[in-house]
Amino acid sequence: MYISVRSILLAIVLTGCGDDAKSTIDASAETEVAPCVDEPVTLTVTSPSTYACGVAFAATVSVDNGSCKPITVQKVELTAAVTEGVCEAAAPASYPPSTASVGRGKTVVVLDLATGPFCCRAPGCPATLECDETFTFTVTTSVGVLTSSVDAHVSLGGCGEVCR
Repeated sequence: MYISVRSILLAIVLTGCGDDAKSTIDASAETEVAPCVDEPVTLTVTSPSTYACGVAFAATVSVDNGSCKPITVQKVELTAAVTEGVCEAAAPASYPPSTASVGRGKTVVVLDLATGPFCCRAPGCPATLECDETFTFTVTTSVGVLTSSVDAHVSLGGCGEVCR
C-alpha cells in the first residue's frame, strides 16, 4: 500500500488528539493506484452484410487501445477480394485516418467510410449477377499493423447503374 509522507507526518502530529484527528487522518490518506496492465490494441470494422445496385459501400473502422499509452494512427487501407461469383473487386485504396491519436483505454472511430455505389460496366449488369466479397481493412499504428475483414453479399442482377 502506498502512503504519502504528508499522511505519515499528519498522523505523528495528530496522534492522541481524539476522534476528530483520526477522521482527518483517514480523509487525507492516499489510495494505492494499480499499475496499468497492457491489453491488446484491436481493430473493429462494422459494415452491412448485403449490398444492392446503386448502394454505396459503407464501413466504420474503430481502434480499441488497450495499451497503457496513447497510440497514433498513420493510415487506413482497404482491399477487396471476390470470394464467389464473377463480380470485379474494387482496386485497393488508402485513406487518412479521421483521428490520428487514440488515448490509453479509449475506442475511437478512425474512418467512417462511404464510397461510390456498386455498379456495372456499360451497358449494365446481366439479369443475374450475385457475388460474395471480403473487404479487408489494414490500419498502420505506432504499435503495429492491425487487420480486420468483413464479408458481404453483393446483388447486382439487372443493375443499370453504370460505373464511372
